[in-house]
Amino acid sequence: MSTLASGVLADRYRIVRSLGHGAMAEVWEADDELLRRKVAIKILHPHLRQKAMIERFRAEGLATARLRHPAIVTVFDTIAQPDLEAIVMELVEGRTLRFVLDQRGTLPIDRAVYIAATVADALHAAHTTGVIHRDVKPANIILSKDGTVKITDFGIAKSDFALDLTAVGTYIGTARYIAPEQVRGESATARSDIYALATVLYESLVGHSPFVADHDDVLAMARLERDAPSARASRPDVTAALDAVIARALARDPRQRYATAAEFADALRRSSAAAARAPVTLDLTTTAATALDATAIAPTATLAVRTTPPVPAPAAVEPGAQPEAAAARHNARRLIATFVLCAIIVGAAAIAIALLAGSHTLGNLLD
Repeated sequence: MSTLASGVLADRYRIVRSLGHGAMAEVWEADDELLRRKVAIKILHPHLRQKAMIERFRAEGLATARLRHPAIVTVFDTIAQPDLEAIVMELVEGRTLRFVLDQRGTLPIDRAVYIAATVADALHAAHTTGVIHRDVKPANIILSKDGTVKITDFGIAKSDFALDLTAVGTYIGTARYIAPEQVRGESATARSDIYALATVLYESLVGHSPFVADHDDVLAMARLERDAPSARASRPDVTAALDAVIARALARDPRQRYATAAEFADALRRSSAAAARAPVTLDLTTTAATALDATAIAPTATLAVRTTPPVPAPAAVEPGAQPEAAAARHNARRLIATFVLCAIIVGAAAIAIALLAGSHTLGNLLD
């Protein structure tokens, strides 16, 4: 698609640069010359221009265009031409959660809970309009440095008005995150999205998903055979309350999960007092401007590469990474405080004895 590099689409969108590509589409940054704003344009790969894929692609645009929530990437426009299928979206500068986890391994608990609760709010907004995402995963969650969290890529979403795309494969979604009922080929529901989001939260806290296997099919089938392990067992600083919330959201039986994503979000916030009543920022800059994660952002890459110099990472210790070091520092501070207190007591006693001795001597002289 290099010919797009200097082109203008639909007589208004001037292509600036490619932001990345995935299995289904390539995403370009463009200038909307009519409304004078930057946008991201997702263009279906030419070799996928078949009836079923075009319908699926258009279904994404139609489903997402109906959604209005600050944590959902906004769709502005669609383009349908004889040789082009495209979706025009807001341009979000940031990194995917997938990129951040690949770089850091885990997140602090308050940050992970804030991200999950924010995405749950967005999913609830989608669910109330009849749209099920069906592919919630870190690659579809975008984080910006100012704390903004957005979910994107409703490319396989199921809505009240869109065709059921399950026939495309045995199950739809990414094997690491899909719910057990999706593995069985059953229809996805709001509770399926809750399961996927809980899996994302688990990975953000522990560093890996609840189930691990070398093959996608084995990974998907594992959740049919056993319950997800406890997050607290792998990361002791996860509170019992938060662990219980995650366990309920990961229940194999959808009826045992939270009924709505809004309930899940509320439970997350109640379980962690530090769970961000306000956005928690992340250092998302990198040392190389070319560090755009093209695979992680696929198939909806509404990201822009940052070219600003890196800023220092937060000074706070990342929970789960150095718990022993933090405990050692705490014990050392307690030991120093105890020593100082003892020194003060001994000093005070010495002064008191000296004063009493002086008083006794003075009394003898007077006698």
